[in-house]
Amino acid sequence: MQALLSLVILVALVAAILGLIKPGLVLFFLPPEKRTRLKAFGLYAAVFVLCAFLLPMVSKPDKADSYLAQLETEAQQAEKKPILQTPKTNMWYEGGSLHKSTVSQWKDAGPANRLATAADWVLVSPKIKTLAQNSSNIDVIKPFAEELVICVDKTVEGQSNVDQSKTAEVATMCMVLMGYLK
Repeated sequence: MQALLSLVILVALVAAILGLIKPGLVLFFLPPEKRTRLKAFGLYAAVFVLCAFLLPMVSKPDKADSYLAQLETEAQQAEKKPILQTPKTNMWYEGGSLHKSTVSQWKDAGPANRLATAADWVLVSPKIKTLAQNSSNIDVIKPFAEELVICVDKTVEGQSNVDQSKTAEVATMCMVLMGYLK
């Protein structure tokens, strides 16, 4: 359906432009005396606008949107679990509590909390999740989590206008740019 609407949009655009030049070519179904530039342009411009509004409604959601939804679901699940302020073990991937944080909260959080949260986020990537599942050591994902923390930190560094944005959205953009999500 998306391809069909895209094709109709393209044809309508060409027909609207062509109708301004030679209306008889695009209004062949009307009697010759009723073929005007205004009618040709108006008809095909209306078709163009209508299809342009319908296209986003029928198009599939972007993969980044589905990954963001998955991150939000995992954040809700993480909220249900008791969050330890100081983990009983010193595992680098435990105790992340920034899943639903704002950029301002991310900036104020400690590096261990950021790294643990990033570890949860990178596991959304099918490639990284498979790597972790095939390995007997969770530390294989640590470089990915560290890169994600660096990317988020660099992206928001010195940007006070994004302090109320969701960190998960910034992390998703970073993961797409770094090739973790396709």
